[in-house]
Amino acid sequence: MERSPDDSLKVVEDGKVLPCQQSPRCGCIVTDWSEVWLGCYNVQGTTIAIYNFAKQDWDEENVIKKEDAYVETMVYCNGCVVISFRGQTCDTVNVFDAATHRQLEEYTMPSLVQNIACSSSHLYFGHASGTIKCCLHTELLHRPAVHWTSCKNGPLPVKAMVCVRDELWVAAGHKILVYTTTEWTCKKEFLADTENELNEVFLMDSCDEEDRVWTVCTMSGGIVTGWKGVSITADKDSRYDCGAQVRRLSDSCSSSPIDKMQDETITCLTSSRGQVWVGTGIGVVLVWNTASHQLCGLFSLFENYVRCLLSFNSVQNSASFNDLTPHPQSILVVGAGKKKGPTSGGQTLQTGAGGSTSPSVIAVWKA
Repeated sequence: MERSPDDSLKVVEDGKVLPCQQSPRCGCIVTDWSEVWLGCYNVQGTTIAIYNFAKQDWDEENVIKKEDAYVETMVYCNGCVVISFRGQTCDTVNVFDAATHRQLEEYTMPSLVQNIACSSSHLYFGHASGTIKCCLHTELLHRPAVHWTSCKNGPLPVKAMVCVRDELWVAAGHKILVYTTTEWTCKKEFLADTENELNEVFLMDSCDEEDRVWTVCTMSGGIVTGWKGVSITADKDSRYDCGAQVRRLSDSCSSSPIDKMQDETITCLTSSRGQVWVGTGIGVVLVWNTASHQLCGLFSLFENYVRCLLSFNSVQNSASFNDLTPHPQSILVVGAGKKKGPTSGGQTLQTGAGGSTSPSVIAVWKA
């Protein structure tokens, strides 16, 4: 089942100039200018490295540095890159112009922003305190300070958050709450896992064209669950046992992720064009077909865990678009450590012993 990357994969950078990221699930976005913004950490703070696909090179002149602060999450919205930084003395939200890489605004936040979701008109900020605040896209770029609208107050931190049309799906504790953003009322509240009431969502995605939401819980054993966005019900056929695939592939590995926390079995996910892409802790990407509910692809490129999966929504605004630029609906993959040797032909899968020291690798698959 493993597919050769020779005709569908471009390894555009081997990561030699990138410090290693400490978190596999944040700090990476794609902009309309055919660029990847990648958060890279060291003891001094954060460097935002920017890779331009059209130029096939890193922008070394416009490196963004933030001392004594680390990227919690970032999002691309309406021509701007919005980044939440965890600082030693204060937590901030910084707004950058995606075209020029220039910082436009910096806002000091009352508590850490753990998640940011973007709708057609608003930005939603999920705080560690359990509060969700929102503002218009245009408000974020104007002084005096933004009029933050408080949408939700609760004791539990916001673990994950996605926008589906006029609704905001929020994972807080062991529950998922669906809010109608036009009137800001809670439309539905339900358990993330009906079989285990204490299970909590830690990953959520909704890039799917059919308005479906995909979730992964901490103690699910690697199960990806699909929810119907319109009816807000679980799709019984859309339950993909990625944990079983990881356990099967880990039998021959020297360092098995099964000995780690369950939420490290699956590290990231995204969806596009009837497929769900799932990154794992052993450097393997699993691809599931949402129509047949079958595993349709397995890619093994990375020495250690998969850091990030992103779907290209659009790169058509690139001023220097060429055949080297990924087309829309391509999948960006960031992993830890480039795997040595061939990546197909039944090769035994292996993981390295030192995941925290592996450089970053950026690759692109055609969805």
